[in-house]
Amino acid sequence: MFGPIKGVIFDLEGTLINTYKTVLVGLEKALEAVGESLGDSKILSLNQSPMMLIRQIVPEAKWDAAFSFWQKFEGNIEKNILVYEGVEDLLGYLNEKKIFTALYTSRDRLSTSSILEEKKWIPKYFTYEHLRCGDDSTGRKPSPLPIEDLCRIFKMNKKEILMVGDNRVDAEAAKAAGILFGGALWDLPGTEKQTFRSRYSESWNKWNGVDMHFRLPSPLSLKEYFESL
Repeated sequence: MFGPIKGVIFDLEGTLINTYKTVLVGLEKALEAVGESLGDSKILSLNQSPMMLIRQIVPEAKWDAAFSFWQKFEGNIEKNILVYEGVEDLLGYLNEKKIFTALYTSRDRLSTSSILEEKKWIPKYFTYEHLRCGDDSTGRKPSPLPIEDLCRIFKMNKKEILMVGDNRVDAEAAKAAGILFGGALWDLPGTEKQTFRSRYSESWNKWNGVDMHFRLPSPLSLKEYFESL
């Protein structure tokens, strides 16, 4: 039997930060710098690296210039990382209410720390001890060990912890650890011209077959949950 939620373990990419959109912004700037455009190739960028896309879209004579622009952008990507709307408000609320927050990400610890430091989320919302990263000795997703380790060290009851993530491996990790899981649905698919309802429907279908306790359409929907207690 699960009790009231007293702590939240967040995934990072696709949940708190929009890495995909950030990369698209940098890629579009690199192409614009050499007089080219991403156009309809946004779809392909889901499965191809920026360098691969540059080779595909840009004439070979312009490769070096486009690569140079992209590499400068990538070298400062922590400063360019986009945060989902409502995330800062949510983290601020959880901090104010002294609700336990931690992070379990597949990213390596160095780049994770760099992003959180740039956003001033360390030490404002997290400490380094509250991070469990892909290269930590506790293992990577979907292993439940990082979750169990956080609960043990911070003396949190697993039945009162919620994992929030945007990927099936987040749900699998939460289930294996015996904690609640909330699906982050705010990175909705589809086009901006679609209604919220139709985009939400697509996102719901994406999670079909995944066990979850909460379907969260926005970061602030989690804030609303705590305010309703």
